[in-house]
Amino acid sequence: GINPTFDDVHKVTIEVNLLDFDKDIYHLPVRVKWLKYLRPELKFDGIDALITQLKQDEQDTRDYFKTKRG
Repeated sequence: GINPTFDDVHKVTIEVNLLDFDKDIYHLPVRVKWLKYLRPELKFDGIDALITQLKQDEQDTRDYFKTKRG
């Protein structure tokens, strides 16, 4: 997306959060496969609202994979 909360530049970027992963792969190429749409891009009132949403996104993601593993 365009990071509307903190960035006035409308350059499209992708940010990927890897859960339970601790390897250093910064600046390395990665392949991303979308498995589930979580939510639309939002502009938050500040960092606290963003952090709250990111925690919810993490929980929604974990719930999704729990149901996929069955």
